[in-house]
Formats: sequence, C-alpha cells, structure tokens
Amino acid sequence: MNILLVNDDGVTAPGILCAARYLSKEHHVIVSAPESEQSAVGHGITLRFPLWARKLDINEPF
Repeated sequence: MNILLVNDDGVTAPGILCAARYLSKEHHVIVSAPESEQSAVGHGITLRFPLWARKLDINEPF
C-alpha cells in the first residue's frame, strides 16, 4: 500500500517520524512536511524565495 503522511510540524517532528518508521515496515511511505515547524501559517504564501524539496532517509539521524 502507498501511504502519504503530511504535517505542518516539520519533517523531524516525533509524531510523523514514529508513524513513518512504523508504517514503512510493511508499506511504501512518503512524507511531505516542511523542514521546520510551520503551525498556524495555513494562509501564508511564499513569494520571495523558491521552495525546495529533498529526499531524506527516515531511518538515518538528521
């Protein structure tokens, strides 16, 4: 099964890491989260700086 996990607490938030590590034992998991916490900025937009994506191994320390 393919699972997409998203949050606004950041990619290293304990909750999303725990869920991703547990689910990835039996499923294909993709995590989409900001590098740092972005809570309460739901109506924010990015105009000046580009958005970057990078691939991280959730089983390695950050």
